[in-house]
Amino acid sequence: MKRLIAAVSILIVLLLALVFFAERWLANWGKEAQFIGQAQVVQLTRGMPLTKFAETLSNSGVISSKNAFIVWVKVNGDYSRFQAGNYRFHGDVTPQQIAEDVTVGRTFDPVLFEVTIPEGFTAKKLLARLATLGFQDPNDVAALFKDRVFLEQLKIPSNSIEGFLFPATYSFTEYPDARALLTKIVSTFWERLPPGYVEQAKERGLTLAQAVTFASLIELESAQPEERPKIAEVIWNRLNRGMTLGIDAAIIYGAQDYYGDLTWAHLRDAKNPFNTRLQPGLPPSPIGSPSVESLAAVLQPTNEGWFYYVARPEGGSHFFSRSLVEHNRGVAELRRAERSRR
Repeated sequence: MKRLIAAVSILIVLLLALVFFAERWLANWGKEAQFIGQAQVVQLTRGMPLTKFAETLSNSGVISSKNAFIVWVKVNGDYSRFQAGNYRFHGDVTPQQIAEDVTVGRTFDPVLFEVTIPEGFTAKKLLARLATLGFQDPNDVAALFKDRVFLEQLKIPSNSIEGFLFPATYSFTEYPDARALLTKIVSTFWERLPPGYVEQAKERGLTLAQAVTFASLIELESAQPEERPKIAEVIWNRLNRGMTLGIDAAIIYGAQDYYGDLTWAHLRDAKNPFNTRLQPGLPPSPIGSPSVESLAAVLQPTNEGWFYYVARPEGGSHFFSRSLVEHNRGVAELRRAERSRR
């Protein structure tokens, strides 16, 4: 009997030791990272057994052992809380991380369609880009640009969507139709519009549509952040003096036959409502999509007395001046540099 008791005791000790070391090994295994060089997307469907999910992970190379994962989950996790969906794994991934991601539901939704609207982009250019990307409803998009009912639904205070297509990258996990696409883009405009902007613009005598038009002029005239408040001051000063704005980007926007060269015919075209060399005041609508910085510059111009600006010969920036005499010197310098380059 004593021998039997001793043998049983030894067996119990061995079993306890085995369980202890097994638990230690399993705990360490759950923290061991498996390197996944090429991203793997694994799907957990509703009602999928743990054995099948572990097999899917193993076949994808996400875990080193199917059976170890099954045991680890039963000991350390709660498979009933795992959420169905697609999960993407890349780089160093541990079984513990997998279980946490699937429990929390950090699903991966592949992007089915993506389009980028750069700062200063026009609605016309967006249409061309959508066509290049193979968007299925470009004609529907064009129709919605001036659909008054749709514009009212988007709260756009204008007869066109121009200027309210906020510059950003838009990703969709479900392929959008024309309405869904434009709704997301314009919704982003409202989300990014600075707080109190409409009220502050009104205090300066501008409607929101006018402020967006103003900002689009700034956006198309300079990509330099430090120049935007200066250009805003030039526009404000010229508006207050009743002077024409003389912004060629607006003329180009309204020209029907512009192919890269601004001609004297363009500058003298009185039928172009965007001809800011002839037509006083702001153009009738925006000429592109302004950034938040350009929108802000409308309400935060400098106060240095600027009335004119011209591109510097080296390019990339502008020479600002307070008088026509100074401005003409800048223009003459630019022309000399252009003749020298030719």
